[in-house]
Amino acid sequence: LRSAPKVAATIPRIATLLTLVLATLTNSASHSSLTSLRSLDPPTTRLQHNLRLSTLRGGSGAQKMAGNGVLYLIGLGLGDEKDITVRGLEAIRRCKAVYLEAYTSILGVEKDKLEEYYGCPVTLMDREAVEQECDAMLEMSKTDEVAFLVVGDVYGATTHTDMAVRAKSMGVTVKVIHNASIMNACAACGLQLYNFGQTVSICFFTDNWRPYSFVDKLVFNMRNNLHTLCLVDIKVKEQSEENMARGRKIYEPPRFMTVNQALEQIMECVENREDIRDVLSADTFCVGMARVGQETQVIASGPLKLLKDYDFGPPLHSLVIPGEMHYLEEEMLKTFVYLTDDAKPTAEAGPSTDSEAGPSALQAQAETEKTAGAKKEEGGSGEQVCLAELATRVLNEPDAEEKAKKTIEYRRLWLNGVVKVPHYNTPPSNLKDEPARPPSVQMVHPTKVKQGSKVAFIHSLCHAESYAIDLMWDIIARFVDQDLPKEFYDDWSRVAADEARHFGVWKERLEELGSGYGQFTAHDSLWASAQDTAHDLLARLAIVHMVHEARGLDVASIGLAKLMRSNPPDTVSAAILETNVEEEITHVGAAVKWFSYICEKRGLGEPEKLFHEYVRKFFRGALKPPFNIEFRQRAGMSEAWYVPLAEKGGKEEEEEEKKTKEKEEEETAHLPKVGEEEEEEDSFMQAAAGQIDDFFDAINS
Repeated sequence: LRSAPKVAATIPRIATLLTLVLATLTNSASHSSLTSLRSLDPPTTRLQHNLRLSTLRGGSGAQKMAGNGVLYLIGLGLGDEKDITVRGLEAIRRCKAVYLEAYTSILGVEKDKLEEYYGCPVTLMDREAVEQECDAMLEMSKTDEVAFLVVGDVYGATTHTDMAVRAKSMGVTVKVIHNASIMNACAACGLQLYNFGQTVSICFFTDNWRPYSFVDKLVFNMRNNLHTLCLVDIKVKEQSEENMARGRKIYEPPRFMTVNQALEQIMECVENREDIRDVLSADTFCVGMARVGQETQVIASGPLKLLKDYDFGPPLHSLVIPGEMHYLEEEMLKTFVYLTDDAKPTAEAGPSTDSEAGPSALQAQAETEKTAGAKKEEGGSGEQVCLAELATRVLNEPDAEEKAKKTIEYRRLWLNGVVKVPHYNTPPSNLKDEPARPPSVQMVHPTKVKQGSKVAFIHSLCHAESYAIDLMWDIIARFVDQDLPKEFYDDWSRVAADEARHFGVWKERLEELGSGYGQFTAHDSLWASAQDTAHDLLARLAIVHMVHEARGLDVASIGLAKLMRSNPPDTVSAAILETNVEEEITHVGAAVKWFSYICEKRGLGEPEKLFHEYVRKFFRGALKPPFNIEFRQRAGMSEAWYVPLAEKGGKEEEEEEKKTKEKEEEETAHLPKVGEEEEEEDSFMQAAAGQIDDFFDAINS
């Protein structure tokens, strides 16, 4: 203090702060508040800070009459910031503190959009803060108006009921403002609410925990001719078993169950429980819903065996298993995507809203599409168009958005059976060495691509998906002379449609973040691998799909972690990436499937050994660990496929690396030497950024 007079001047302020902390402790309702002050996790710190501000504004609890405050529990609905009720918005604007529960569900917009529309700051509260550390918020509610926001309706989760009970036991006035939730919005599919039975929750299966008991309620409802709403699992800010056991607050990336995963788990139950097969089977009629209440809402129905392969897009998803249906319910379902055993939907796939055309218009559109799709676009002669021709139209289209639209359209025509399987002796004459690309996207050397920011990262994902569309159509058009079965083209047109949808979602996300596709530089180095393997289908499958695309699976968790480390955590982008990764696993799986098929058909021996030969021939260097063993296993790649390739490539490779290093040293010899301190800092930063660099390397490749 003698050497720092300015510090001494802060003593009165420190004393004031200590007084406030003591007041907080004195007015605490339970011992758990003391615990929260000791641990001081970020949400708790923010709560205590707001409590001090409240005390400064209105005096301590002893000075202000208890009962003047209110805790508002406010439902936000299912869509965006504008779904809140007028009453709820008025309450928020009166409150001194506003908290958003962020783990039982997610909203379709970022927190900053809420803050802009509400005109006040919003504090996120995770599971731990809501369930264990909310005493400070409740204490504040005794003297001030405080809002607690919930996606959907307030009482959609037992956590919020528990909070209301705790608040009332502390003498806090609680006011509830309701809103729409999936519990009533599920009627958007046309099934009448009074015909629903018990709601069922479907949790993620793990290696050690695969409970089949959830189907008991489902079967009970079906045997009583009742519909069943199935709420599928979400995992936000969850710890692994190991981190939980060790007390480490390290959290897993967010996971959102899809309709497809829920149906797969139901089928596993059917396979293992004979007693439920009288009502549940692969032919059971189901309804899948995604992003209900949002502009991109999707509703599709059909037999379980067909619906489990339908693409519902990003989260959140819900599932309904109908009981006995009224004819009006059936008619309503047919106005959305309605899958039948001949795989011909009766309505257009894609987002479904009340503003879309009615059933007659949709059916007429489908019939017109079938007729138009059966003719050549150029001449309209009535001859069926070949899938390879459609592939070249996408490849020769320079506009990225048009590429994606044509891909979705051509996939639909293929599913409707109006596009013929390609059987040529040579590829189409208009197939070029390189695809047409949008001139608005500036292409640079991979090392010159801007990296680091969240938006730049998302741009690189968007660009990768755009190029992936071209890669999938190229494999369809370039190898038409290989005498491949229809299923080959079915798989790769499906993958192309996946990539088109991924591109569209990332493009939309960039625009939500104030950017756009083409506002950052990009590169086309992956196409070099496609050109190197243009003469050999096995080489193409091995390098492009089983090396590069599989590498994306290995580093996906790093990308998810990057998005969740942003401030605030970007749960929307993380959810998109997590969903996309699930689909990318099936893309790698398609490559493994067809690589193995061709090896067997041609009598080429063990596919793993042939894969090693192709990788050593066409891929420079060894495969780089760590590998995501779980994702690769799910794609059909056992460790025998890739672990032998992770070893050093021998003296030849070492010599090449040595020459490269010498050349780099020679090129940088004229540059000034870095100081000792700068060198130490640089090495530290390189070590810290190593994993992220690996991720960008994979994306750029």
